[in-house]
Amino acid sequence: MGKKSLMLMLMLSIVSILIIQMLSMDSIHAASKYTGGLLDNKPLSSGTNFTSPTSTSVVGATDGNVNSKADMAASSMLWYTFDQPQEINSLIVNATIINNVKVEFYDDKDNLVLSYTPIANDGVESLPVSAKNIKNVILKTSPSGNTIYEWNVFTTPAAAPSVPTITRTYGGDKVVNLYWNNKGARSYNVKRSTSEGGPYSVIAEGIKGLTFTDKNVVNGTT
Repeated sequence: MGKKSLMLMLMLSIVSILIIQMLSMDSIHAASKYTGGLLDNKPLSSGTNFTSPTSTSVVGATDGNVNSKADMAASSMLWYTFDQPQEINSLIVNATIINNVKVEFYDDKDNLVLSYTPIANDGVESLPVSAKNIKNVILKTSPSGNTIYEWNVFTTPAAAPSVPTITRTYGGDKVVNLYWNNKGARSYNVKRSTSEGGPYSVIAEGIKGLTFTDKNVVNGTT
């Protein structure tokens, strides 16, 4: 086996024991990922016009039970109005067609503060910025209809975002490049161990993007 091939095998071996850990979003409570939010068991309004709802008692999407649901017609909405303005930092949506979903956040003067399209289905996602002074949250589906099994928004979520998957790795002389998929976390930690079961040590914290270059690799270490 050539020196170049051996070096590549060693780099890939090191990559195999690197893991990505989500940076926790404040304190994480021991609860279902759907619960502990601002929409727990709240009756939602539905329709195509915010000022003229066709129903004000839709609960299938906020009861914490994925066996219940809220069916939505094309270009329709689900929404909730808070009694007092809220700060919202994350959300979760479990939908049949997640690519059709958009969530909008409005303040107490009906100004649009943030419009967010979920990245992945059925996982807690951090908003890119905190949505503050929020009075109305609106979930829209377009262009087709949709089924929403669960929807919630959080000041502090009950669960962390889903763990990402390493999608690409490149190894070189004393360096390893990692790439992972987006799971809606604001930042990521990278940990490393010389054994598959750990213990793991943090080698990078608070990474905002989806890639990391480890320049402290020791050739020959597996």
